[in-house]
Amino acid sequence: MKPSRLLLYSRPGFERECAQEITSLAGEMGVEGFVKARPESAFAAFAAHQDDMGADLARHVEFARLVFPRQIVRVLEPLMLAESDRVAPIVAAARVLGRRFAALWIEMPDTNDGKALSTLTRPLAPHLERGLKNAGIEFDDEAATERLHVFFVGSLACYVGVSDRSKREGAREATRTRDDRGRPRRIARGLDVAAGAARPHGDRGGPRRHGRRAPRNGPGEAPP
Repeated sequence: MKPSRLLLYSRPGFERECAQEITSLAGEMGVEGFVKARPESAFAAFAAHQDDMGADLARHVEFARLVFPRQIVRVLEPLMLAESDRVAPIVAAARVLGRRFAALWIEMPDTNDGKALSTLTRPLAPHLERGLKNAGIEFDDEAATERLHVFFVGSLACYVGVSDRSKREGAREATRTRDDRGRPRRIARGLDVAAGAARPHGDRGGPRRHGRRAPRNGPGEAPP
């Protein structure tokens, strides 16, 4: 299944600009839709009126043409999670998107609320990784071309989607290091973004995130 919505990460305060840019670009491509963007939320979500046209837009949108988004992720409808089991719905959504991914990125907005969410998502990560593996979903496949994103916008709400690994859409590259026992460990390393100095407030940076990357390359509320 091809996701038909776009999730755009931004700096807090630039949600309206992100919304205007993606709406304008969608219009140029003949796609009508609407954007939900709450002020200071650090993200915006675009949904086309027709899913097939939204999926086509998601496949062909050119990240380089947009100034304000820090990253674009093709996502499914937002998920509302049960407190008793946050993992199962996310795994089910991931299975809709594919079976092999280059990386798993568990993310949250670059805001104070997002920082608070990290206390929830960090301990959730190993359970989610286990659930994905049990479902036959790989998330560290060097040959895969897409990354799997789980973007939490509340303790019981998230988006699940994908981005193209090859385009490096404002993301971070992975590098290997070793832990205190000498075992390989993957950590994020910042990438310089081409022409980043020309972007508003410097480079595009990225949201708060943690999770598993491929070794090469690189509180509970409903989403807006």
